[in-house]
Parts: sequence; structure tokens; C-alpha cells
Amino acid sequence: MKTFQGVIRFIRRIIGKFLKWEKITIALCLLIAGVALYFKIQNQGIEYEYAPARGGIYTEGVLAENSGILDKKLKTLTYSGLLRLDENLNLKPALAKSWSIDENSQTYTFELFDRVPVDKVKNTLTEQKDNLAGLDVQSEGQKIIIKPPKKIGSLIYNLTDPIIDFGPYQKAKVEESKLILEANPDWSLGEPLISKVIIRIFQDEDKMISALESGDIQGADGVLIASNKQNAYTIKLQKYIALFFNLSRQNMQNKALREAIKNKTDFNPATSVDLVALDQPVFTGEVEKLQASLSSKGITLNPKYFSSDQIISEHIPQRNYDILLYGLDFGRDPDIYSYYYSGQIPSPGNNLSQYFNLEVDKILDKAHQAVLPDKRMEATKQAQTLIDKDVPNILLKQTEHDFTISKEVKNVIVGQGITESDRFQNVWEWYIKTAKVRKYK
Repeated sequence: MKTFQGVIRFIRRIIGKFLKWEKITIALCLLIAGVALYFKIQNQGIEYEYAPARGGIYTEGVLAENSGILDKKLKTLTYSGLLRLDENLNLKPALAKSWSIDENSQTYTFELFDRVPVDKVKNTLTEQKDNLAGLDVQSEGQKIIIKPPKKIGSLIYNLTDPIIDFGPYQKAKVEESKLILEANPDWSLGEPLISKVIIRIFQDEDKMISALESGDIQGADGVLIASNKQNAYTIKLQKYIALFFNLSRQNMQNKALREAIKNKTDFNPATSVDLVALDQPVFTGEVEKLQASLSSKGITLNPKYFSSDQIISEHIPQRNYDILLYGLDFGRDPDIYSYYYSGQIPSPGNNLSQYFNLEVDKILDKAHQAVLPDKRMEATKQAQTLIDKDVPNILLKQTEHDFTISKEVKNVIVGQGITESDRFQNVWEWYIKTAKVRKYK
């Protein structure tokens, strides 16, 4: 005790020799050291990580000859549907956070996110034509209630089409060769992390690639360039180059021949088949590959090439072909009714193979009438399994769309899509900036 008191008296004598400002300085230093020690002890064992943060500008180059092409390439940036299709083509929220379908009354109810302008949604849907024509659209608070004029099995998928002028970005400025978009702070799925998107319009692909390589732009649509600075992406569209076997022709009724063409296996006796195709490089190239793979298997293809107008006006209406090499677009709706249902055999139906299977017809009709997505998908898959066994056609090649983006742009999700603009299908989640945040275990 005496020793402790002696230490105290000693410290007081030392401190007494300091001037007042020196005492204040020492006190402040001790306070800062104490606070630092406290936080060091408190944060001991705490880990930090870098998380996405708002900010940054993304500049992309796009090849476009006119405004119509440009709009198609960028539509999902500034427009949205009530719902959306994700990278796996699953229905997900967009402007609507939830939805329900009453099968009995054929009533579709959508609960919109709080910041979505209900009147704009209602007016847009009311004015639609084609596959959304004649809808009875009403609103109650943040609810949109839709009653179609008749049963439309595809309606829920049609409503994923980005037709409503309320997307993740808004047009801020339009220049001669540049479009400036700013993040929509009221976007239903959250304000986009990247503050601004600039679209630079090019007519020359080489100039666009040069701009990408020099860093003038961070992304380029329609090109595939992987490097240590860029990531190359490919989105698979619901479009195919397909072979349609005309099953009304006697030679094409031979299933063994159709399977040999599909599997590129030997066929006996050797045979020759006429093929009609579009006179376009992508189609002539597929024909050449088929000829090369089948010529040694006892199957000779005799191709005849025609313009799109000739095929549409002459060959398809008259089903004037043994085999037709043509494009197939499944679109947003998974329903395959129009391509395989026997009622679509007569022109202008799209059953280009003249395919008829009574069991398949019943399942396709069930799928076509279903308004609930799960039921529609289940019946469609069941029908497709049976169709594949009959080999009425062959899907040769799926259409793909390439694009390249700088590695500084993160969280770009790519998978399946409907149009080229679906490369932006999660654009509000892309980010460039990051912030250091505490990591919670």
C-alpha cells in the first residue's frame, strides 16, 4: 500500500512539471490510445469483405443501322413486363411482386410493387394489340386485374414481354451516336447499382472492337472477345435451325431413314432425298455439314435454295419438299401446339412436318388450354417426349447471341433468353463499385 502511494506521489511530481498545454496534449494522446485499444479488442476476430456499391458508368458499343434495330437491342433496359423470364426461363417478379390466376373465372390478379405507376401499367395493357388485344384491365390500389376476352393459355407468358415504359433505366439524353441512360431510382426490383449506362452506336464492327480494346467502351454487343481484360458471354435464344421431314411423302414415312439422318448412322439401301432451304449463309452452311456427315452413310441430300419470299409463298403453303431446313421460333410461351398439333397441318398452320399422333394431340390440347404455368409446362414436356420418339423434325442448331463486357463489371448472369436485349436480364444487379463491409458469419 505504501509502495502504491509512493508511485502516485511520484507521478504527480512529474506531471506537475508540465505546462498546461502539455498536460492537455498528453491527456488527448492517452484518450486516443485508449479508444483505439478498445476498438481493437472489440473488433478482434471480425472479418471484412467487399460488397457491391452504387456508382460507376457502363459504356457499351452497339451495331445498329437504324433506331428500330437499336430499340430491339436495348428494350429490357428501359421497358419491362408485369413479370419476367430469368436465365432459366422461369417466371419471376418484375413490376408485379406477386400474382394469382383464378382458373374458373379466368381472372389474373397482379400485386404491383409500391413505386410502380399503376395508371401507366393499366393504360399500356389496355392499348395493346396482337396477343394482348381486348383485355379487360382494371386497377384497385396497387393491384392490376385482367380478364381476357376468351381463354388464353399463353397470357401469363405474354405478360413477360417488356412493353411498359418503366424499366431499370430511363432515357436521359439522346445524341447523334450516343444514348445516355440513368438508373431509375423507383425501379421495382431496386435502384440499379450502376448509376449510368451509355450506349455508343457504331456502323463498323472493327471500329467498335478497337474502341473496346482501347478502353473507350467497356462492352460490345454482337462480338465474342475473351481476354485478360474482358469476359465473353453467350445467351441462348429460343430460336432454332430445324429439319422438318414431310411425313406426307412416302420416303419420309420411313422412321429408320429419319433416325439415320438424326443420328448420322448408316442407312441401307442407299437413298437420295430432296431438301429445300433458305438461300442464306447460315442455312447453306448447315446443309454442307449435313451432306458431309451423311454422304458416307448411304444418304445423299439434294439441296435446292430459295429466297425467304419463295419459301413462304410457295413451298410452305403447298408443303412442297421432302425435307425443309427452316427457322423455328418458340418465343416466350413453352407451348408447342402450333408446331405439332394435327389441326395445324393444313396451310397456314405451322405443322411443317405434317405430323399426326392422336395421343400427342390430346396432350397438346391439354397443354394449350392450361392457364397455370406448371400444368402447361408439365403437359408440354410429356408431349415432347412422345414427339421425340417419332422424329418428325430435328433441331439442328440453337441461335446464340454473343457479347463482351469488361471484367470490371461484375455479376453479369447469362443463360437462356428470348431476344438479344435479354443480355440485360439482370442489369440492375450488375456493379462496378464496391465498399468494405463487416462480414457476418
